[in-house]
Amino acid sequence: MLLYEGDGVMTLGFDATITEYSAGRIRFTVKPSTVRDNGVIVKLLLTNPANPVKNIRVVLTRDEYNF
Repeated sequence: MLLYEGDGVMTLGFDATITEYSAGRIRFTVKPSTVRDNGVIVKLLLTNPANPVKNIRVVLTRDEYNF
């Protein structure tokens, strides 16, 4: 689970696949691979200067509400 504050558009790649996307929250799965470009990449594609994306964190789904 990727959580963030602010207004923007983010995406994930490499071994990560987005399963649910909503404001401030991206649920994703990771299927590890051993090929080039493995791991998880997070890309910030767009942000609102008046309310920029901030406080980006990756947590286990079960811990989403513990922060």
